[in-house]
Amino acid sequence: MQRHSVVAVVVAVTFTFAGCSADPEVAKREYLKSGDSYVAQGKPNDAIIQYRNAIQQDPRFGEARFKLAEVMARSGDIAGAYREYIRAADLLPRDLQAQIKAGQVLLVAGQFEEARTRADKALEIDRNSATAMVLRGAALAGMKEVNAGVAEVQKAIALDPSRAISYAALGGLQILQGAKAEAEASFKRAIEIDPKAATPRVALANYFWGSGNRAAAEKTLVDAIAAGVTDRSIREALAYLYVATGRGADAEPHLKIIVQETKDPVALASLATQRRDGKCACATEFVAVPKGIWR
Repeated sequence: MQRHSVVAVVVAVTFTFAGCSADPEVAKREYLKSGDSYVAQGKPNDAIIQYRNAIQQDPRFGEARFKLAEVMARSGDIAGAYREYIRAADLLPRDLQAQIKAGQVLLVAGQFEEARTRADKALEIDRNSATAMVLRGAALAGMKEVNAGVAEVQKAIALDPSRAISYAALGGLQILQGAKAEAEASFKRAIEIDPKAATPRVALANYFWGSGNRAAAEKTLVDAIAAGVTDRSIREALAYLYVATGRGADAEPHLKIIVQETKDPVALASLATQRRDGKCACATEFVAVPKGIWR
């Protein structure tokens, strides 16, 4: 009797999965749900597999492509994320976040006209989106229309003055304008609004570095760590500053933390180089050296 019960359950499950596989609409939703579950569990590789399975069921499944792009971006697959963000935006023409994300990756790729087009589409969806306005301003600046870009970002700030990232973006465009004092003030205002944000502090440090004030650049980054800013970009910038100024010993503690937390091969290579020039010939005590890293 027990054996027959087990057989019945197996048969029932088999037919259930067969039914799902016969209906791509049901299957793609199940794969999407599974991918979401893996993201919640902190298993990005498994999530990527399930989102790809969903897309295999329906190549025009924009929601799955967008979520796949998000996981890829967090996992460091920038090229893959770029492709999926663009595809998702094409498939989700009325999705605000999809248009903004596509515009942001296009901006990073230097495709400024395309980035502006995505910003325009986002503003068609929500004319009061401060994020879309900042994106449009940055794209315009990339197209050599700096003054128009500044005006766009200032509109975003007027709409929502509580967004630190808008002030950071404004500072960057003001540097292009040659308005250095105004740029410094904008970066500092961004830090006042959000003391835990890394982007304004790195931007201010870059500003000081470009102005030849290396002591102020260092202090900006050291103060960020003291304030509890945990984003790795702070330590990366500080380590770069130390290495660039011949202070490898000062860079080592920050590189060590980056390696321990992320197993990043670039940080590992930098750390190993510093140690080879100093007291130690390798960094394998922290993490195994990836094959070919020295080639």
